[in-house]
Amino acid sequence: MNGGYWRNNDSDHANFLFEHAYRMNPDWVIYDDCDIRPNYLLRKSYRSILEQTDADVVMAVRVYLWGTEQYFPDLSSPLGEESGQGSLWAWRGNLDLWTINVPPAYDFRVGKKKIKDFREDTKCIEIPYPFCLLHYSWDDPDRVNEKIKYYRESGFIPNMLHPTVFGGELKPLEEWMRE
Repeated sequence: MNGGYWRNNDSDHANFLFEHAYRMNPDWVIYDDCDIRPNYLLRKSYRSILEQTDADVVMAVRVYLWGTEQYFPDLSSPLGEESGQGSLWAWRGNLDLWTINVPPAYDFRVGKKKIKDFREDTKCIEIPYPFCLLHYSWDDPDRVNEKIKYYRESGFIPNMLHPTVFGGELKPLEEWMRE
């Protein structure tokens, strides 16, 4: 309990799901938040992307949406750029990957080794635009204000700002960013 809010250890929850997935002996584990969905190009091509790579980890760009028709380009820059927002999307099921602390920024380990940077510490590829993950975390102004209040008061992100303060200029979604 923090600030009157229940806070479970999200890392424990993620690891519980990873353990369940590993027991099923998957070729790949695809992972993300419940408010993220692949764009239509990634949904259409994900199988061939995973089948054709020799990497162990796949990173993808998250496109941070405001509502359903706009996005924050400054938070959604293509991989390889200095401010790129690539995030872990999939890894081979035999990798033995786990989280080791709670968000807002998970740390990971493979076996007992802490991962500092997936790009340096694993065999990693980054799938570029136009493939992306659509992040619907700011879909409704009232819910945004509720989330900010929760993050601040629960201590989860005590200094949480409104996304329109830190996200930069909004732009209309491009066609390839659609679900």
